Amino acid sequence: MKKHKGFSLIEIMIAFVIMSIALTIVIRVFATGQRVVAETENYTIAVQIAESLMARVGEDISLDQSQLEGEVENKYDWQVNIEPLFINYKSFIDDQSNANLQLKKINVQVGWDDGNNTARVELNAIKQQIRL
Repeated sequence: MKKHKGFSLIEIMIAFVIMSIALTIVIRVFATGQRVVAETENYTIAVQIAESLMARVGEDISLDQSQLEGEVENKYDWQVNIEPLFINYKSFIDDQSNANLQLKKINVQVGWDDGNNTARVELNAIKQQIRL
């Protein structure tokens, strides 16, 4: 009896099933990686916008304002809230020369919608305002 060399049809079918399962897993991992990269990019841009706005408060943005809003690149909406922070200075300082010192609480929020859900980055700081 003569033996044939090669693979049977069932062996080829099993190899295709195994290969398609492995390929499906690789595609899912790649798609998840792409989504994570896009989310990370959005967070990075939002943090940069928030840090830029926080740095502008007291320089370009007056500490006398209470709320500002805007949008960057038609994607990232931002909001800056400035409010007085009241503490009892007399318990900390005896000198009346610092009576014109006022602290301001600054809250910067940057949000965006990526199609599936919304996300927001928030920064808080305290800055001093000296009234002359």
